[in-house]
Amino acid sequence: TKRPTAYSRRETKRIRGKQKSSSGAETATDANKEKSPGLASAQNLCIAGPSSHTPMAMMDQQLRRDEDRHDRQQDDHDSAPEIVPHHNDILLGRGGKNNQHVGNEQLRNLARAQRDTYRHSSKKGKSYISRQIVSYVRGMDPPARFLKKDSVTGRWVDVGDDIAREKAAQALRDAVSALHAGDKSGGGGGGGGGG
Repeated sequence: TKRPTAYSRRETKRIRGKQKSSSGAETATDANKEKSPGLASAQNLCIAGPSSHTPMAMMDQQLRRDEDRHDRQQDDHDSAPEIVPHHNDILLGRGGKNNQHVGNEQLRNLARAQRDTYRHSSKKGKSYISRQIVSYVRGMDPPARFLKKDSVTGRWVDVGDDIAREKAAQALRDAVSALHAGDKSGGGGGGGGGG
């Protein structure tokens, strides 16, 4: 059951953002807000924790701004033109066609690059890594979208950041599982094959 809320999700984020900015958490100027730190590779995604004053902290601020921008775009969804998936998009849903899409393979590669860090992280750290992956792919050129085909209209729709984080977290868990499966089959098979 869905509980009634006084505010929409977007309004709640906006209120929380104002509370943070009034407490002095964000002091960047509008000009600096437009700049986003570049990532040389997927390996740079998780260097330090979210509370440090590093490029990761700046990326976390950029993530919050991107989420707000994305929410505004979602509000305009009804009047938006039909979405046609491009190579960076991640397609959700069952079937090999979605799974073999280039964007889905890129997501799996990012997850494989972060699986060791993810495996040894706390629950909060794992959540942070999945948010960073979503932020990274949404920052690609062209920006990646997490798309699911609407069963009623047959049109692709962006599922938003909450489901995108779930998809990234699932890709990370799958990458860790594949690592464990490789350890069991690779380590046991290699040692037992000589005798």
